[in-house]
Amino acid sequence: MLKRLAVFGNRNELAGPDELAAAHRLGRLLGEQNVTLVYDATTLGSLGALAEAAGRAGSRLIGVSVIGTTDPLREDLTEHRRVEDQRAWRTEIGSLVEAWLALPGAFGALEGAFDLWSWAASPPREQPLGLLDQADYYSSLLKTASDPAVDRFVLESQRGRLVVAKDAAELLRRLAEYRPPETRRDTFDDD
Repeated sequence: MLKRLAVFGNRNELAGPDELAAAHRLGRLLGEQNVTLVYDATTLGSLGALAEAAGRAGSRLIGVSVIGTTDPLREDLTEHRRVEDQRAWRTEIGSLVEAWLALPGAFGALEGAFDLWSWAASPPREQPLGLLDQADYYSSLLKTASDPAVDRFVLESQRGRLVVAKDAAELLRRLAEYRPPETRRDTFDDD
């Protein structure tokens, strides 16, 4: 069962109607499924819309923000944690959640998406990354990325942690059912 989910999205005040609709739908689903939203506490863009819908639907909202941020922050967070810098922010988010989800527009390049696996808490956990592939946003990124570029940023063990779906309900279901992939372990017999 998925209890806490970190969500990344567009923080641009000019988020498009499709991005905002996807954020509202996901927010409602989080509330309906009693999943806590963990995010950067902003009120802007698709992330702000997501938090608004999730809060209205009954989801707990945990905001993690860097001290001194200039973005407007939600005042009605269930919990607000402030950290010193971006590195501490990444570590804090990773320690709080079972999975990560990216709305369309959250990452402009795959490198940013795959880099988040290095943010996990210590010791690292095998958390999945869900990509909400509305309007083929992430499919387009995956198609344009060269295999060497993907190989450079994604370890073989991480490929199985990537969950992609076009529908928010399906993506949440698959993240909730996620089991870490088995990794190959070489054993040596003593002769």
